[in-house]
Amino acid sequence: MDVIKSAYQRRKVRMEKIQFSSLQVFLGFLYALFMMVWIKKVNEFQHFWLQTALLLLGMFFIVNVQSFFASAQQHDARIHGVWRFVLFLLGVGIYYLLFHFM
Repeated sequence: MDVIKSAYQRRKVRMEKIQFSSLQVFLGFLYALFMMVWIKKVNEFQHFWLQTALLLLGMFFIVNVQSFFASAQQHDARIHGVWRFVLFLLGVGIYYLLFHFM
């Protein structure tokens, strides 16, 4: 029982450490601004679901940046954090390509 309680306490402390960093807020602001410009440029109804999916996907990748910086400080989770950062860059690249060619 003590093992379960201590594992719960460690998880609770870890969850309290995850907060929005200024970089994450700034990236979220830039992404939202980029989406507003795109929606004004391409305002046809057929692209509505694509825009919504890209917005949600981009927000998912931006949220992962916080996890990258939090886990990069821990030696055992560094690989996981780098992988999440690569996913974030991949998401930004895919979004840029779709925006550029549409």
